Amino acid sequence: MSIVFSQSYLNQFGPANVGVVAQISPPGCSSFSNIEQVGGFNFAKVTQTGCTNYSDIRQGWAPGGTPLSNFNDHNFALVDQIGNFNTSLIYLYPQDDLDWNFDMVMQYGNFNFSEIRQGGDYNSSFANQFGDFNFSYIDQNGNGNFSFVDQLGYVNFSFVDQLGDDNYSFVLQDGDLNSSEVAQTGNDNGSDVIQIGILNDSDVAQIGNDNYSWVLQDGFLNESNVLQNGDLNYSCVNQFGNNHFNTVTQIGNSHFSCVVQTN
Repeated sequence: MSIVFSQSYLNQFGPANVGVVAQISPPGCSSFSNIEQVGGFNFAKVTQTGCTNYSDIRQGWAPGGTPLSNFNDHNFALVDQIGNFNTSLIYLYPQDDLDWNFDMVMQYGNFNFSEIRQGGDYNSSFANQFGDFNFSYIDQNGNGNFSFVDQLGYVNFSFVDQLGDDNYSFVLQDGDLNSSEVAQTGNDNGSDVIQIGILNDSDVAQIGNDNYSWVLQDGFLNESNVLQNGDLNYSCVNQFGNNHFNTVTQIGNSHFSCVVQTN
């Protein structure tokens, strides 16, 4: 009979960093946690309950496990995983002087995966996944960006990429087999995606400044594609029922579009 142990690694360089790890696994199971922090007043907390959960938090470390030369201060990372075979990755980009970033991951269920990458200052990311086989990826590079992903159900997919300053993204998917992709490049862009049901798909791309996109899909097998390239554009999409499809393309400045489909 072999004995299985959970593993936890915690490396901190700099003043007043705090790392907390709590792992609870039933007999015969193990989980893994790694926390690496460089700088001052950084905080990381990992709570994992179940079998074969994995968490990796790196704040202020360059590739290859080398600490950065300058301090990164007041960054916060929280991971809470309950279930089996869940994975959470939180990485700050290998840059110097990354301050006041906040990341929070909650995964309740099995085989869920979350990855968050952030570069810059004052960025916030939240990834909540309740169910099984959900996937969330958030990448923010700039300052003052905000991203919130909430997925409830099974086999949902969310991808968020924000490059610039003061961008906002909100994704809520309640159901199964839904997919959302949001890509925003520029400053002060906003995107809201709400999908309720099964096999809905949303793709939002915004390039420029002060653009806003709203997508609401409630039903089965709906698809929405939104592209805005310019400044001060506005798009709203509301699809209720089944088998709806729309494409919105706005190039230039100060355009307005609203699509409503129902059956």
